[in-house]
Amino acid sequence: MNLRDLRRRYRARQKRRGVATVELAICLPVILLLVVGAIEGSNFIYLKQAVTAAAYESVQTVTRVGGTKAKAENRAAEVLSARSIDQSTVSFTPANPDSVARGGQVTVSITAPMSANSIGLRWFFDSESVTASVCMLRN
Repeated sequence: MNLRDLRRRYRARQKRRGVATVELAICLPVILLLVVGAIEGSNFIYLKQAVTAAAYESVQTVTRVGGTKAKAENRAAEVLSARSIDQSTVSFTPANPDSVARGGQVTVSITAPMSANSIGLRWFFDSESVTASVCMLRN
């Protein structure tokens, strides 16, 4: 192999490095957006599951024999706190489930804002909320 062939290979390698740099500059933002989007999508699913579990535990507590609205609110707060869910609201239908007769229907709805529970893109989910409702008959 002579000196001329070595120079030609070196130039070809240098051109390929430039192409790789341009490809990285174009593709990196897209890849980062996909990664952050996947993380936020997973966080949304986690938040939905946590809110649903808290609503289920709360309605189960209030519909038990001897269950009260205060106990149900405490149980929902425990579940949401254990899963690090912030700024959630708990509502009951009817508003006073303690007065519901046996066999009556009680619904617990829990809402949590995405912006307060987001990992990264808070501006993207600024006005979105996750709501879960669970309905049971009182024992």
